[in-house]
Amino acid sequence: MSMVEGCTVVGGMDGIVTHSTMSEIADNHVSRTTMRGISMTEMSMGMIAHNEVRDARGVGILCNDRSMCMIERNTVVDTQADNAGGDESRAGFGILASAITASRWSTMTAADKAKFDPLSTSLLGVKFGPV
Repeated sequence: MSMVEGCTVVGGMDGIVTHSTMSEIADNHVSRTTMRGISMTEMSMGMIAHNEVRDARGVGILCNDRSMCMIERNTVVDTQADNAGGDESRAGFGILASAITASRWSTMTAADKAKFDPLSTSLLGVKFGPV
């Protein structure tokens, strides 16, 4: 299993990305990215937990392309829409699951609670609760 833990990423297109791996992404600080804050894609499996994503443009946390993601106890705030090119998946979602993914989210902070959405044929389990 791969682990990304305790990192600080400021700027760039993508903050932290996994492709085709079993991973845990935990206790990281990601800010001011221009595409996505944290992405688990390409049939990855794993946990995204206890991260802070701020000021991402497009998507704060992405679970995509047949990945299986456990997304728990993250803080995602001030995610901004990126309307260039008309891509609906970049509409400023705090958390986005798309392209036949299986995701379970819990305990998001209130700031981006209204901005999550399943696109395509994703299977979701969502539980909001105290942080």
